[in-house]
Amino acid sequence: MIQGALAVCLIPVIIVFLIVIVEKMLSSNKTNEKEQQTSQFQDPIVQDSIAPDSYVLSRFNWELRKKLQDRMEEEWRRNGKQVRKANGDYRIDFERAVEQKKLSLERSGMTADYVLRFIQKHEGNPTRLEVDNVLRRTLDDIIRQVEEEQSNAMFTGTISPSDFFALRTGIQGDIVGVYIIWNQTKDMFYVGQAKRLYFRVNQHFTGHGNGDVYADYKYGDQFRIQLITLRESGYDDLDKLERDMILRYHANVDGYNKTSGNQ
Repeated sequence: MIQGALAVCLIPVIIVFLIVIVEKMLSSNKTNEKEQQTSQFQDPIVQDSIAPDSYVLSRFNWELRKKLQDRMEEEWRRNGKQVRKANGDYRIDFERAVEQKKLSLERSGMTADYVLRFIQKHEGNPTRLEVDNVLRRTLDDIIRQVEEEQSNAMFTGTISPSDFFALRTGIQGDIVGVYIIWNQTKDMFYVGQAKRLYFRVNQHFTGHGNGDVYADYKYGDQFRIQLITLRESGYDDLDKLERDMILRYHANVDGYNKTSGNQ
């Protein structure tokens, strides 16, 4: 009888003990998951003994992203654009802009292997202690070089607003196509389509189009204009041409466009 009563008394104690153990296991799992998620965004720790070449390859992605974040954060703040949320984290649209810029550089050939070859050619063989500064300096040089090449390639044959006004006065009729307006001062783009291309571009620079473009133009920012006729573009769908140009110039991420175009 006593043994039965003792067993009944011990049952709640055993249950509480098991519950405590299970809660600790669950808490431990959550902590490990959180640490794994957080570690993806932290500066990777690389052993001091690793060779300089391997170090460059292991650090490339993180250093490039950090470099672009710093550069673009300064640019966004200069243009009065919000970079961080109330809790201090980067805004999603800012992170997306950084990622698109990174992908754009990589598509232009800026890979870890290319950076390593660049360092070997221009910096010799830096020691393990020197390689951090060398890598960051090299990223600055290559980013600047790639951006200059992209700008030259993108806007060969473009015209200024004043040249556009002069051109338009001597042209009869109009054309169908897409226009790309580039604010050189702020490095921002606006892409649009029109059945009357000359007429529509003229509206943007006379206060009857995009208000932000016109405000920056009146403020004194320098602009360039590129016109792409549908007939000469290789496209047969005006909406598709506009969407691709918006994507190419990141016009809806860090430019004037509010959407990615007509779907």
